[in-house]
Amino acid sequence: MIAITLFSLKENAIKEKYKKWTLDSVRPRMILLDSVKGFIDYSVVGLLNHSGTEYDFIEIIEITNQKEFEHDNAQGLGLEIATEWNDWVDDYSIIFCEHIK
Repeated sequence: MIAITLFSLKENAIKEKYKKWTLDSVRPRMILLDSVKGFIDYSVVGLLNHSGTEYDFIEIIEITNQKEFEHDNAQGLGLEIATEWNDWVDDYSIIFCEHIK
């Protein structure tokens, strides 16, 4: 299962500073969560079929399952990361996906 996070930064946030923070702080800590099997993030560089919503970044997180991931993000290290992340982020959506078999 994967969780795809689409998000935009707050108006006063500087993208280059966010990139450094996520590389130095988010990536190494996310992989420590029991529910996270893989983590990578991307900077959005373009849109096709634009519907008016703009995102600055996307995270693709390989997870064990949605329930465990949500649990990890509600306590301990996961909550710490989420709290810091919310200081940067203005708007976001998380989409949980399973492989089509």
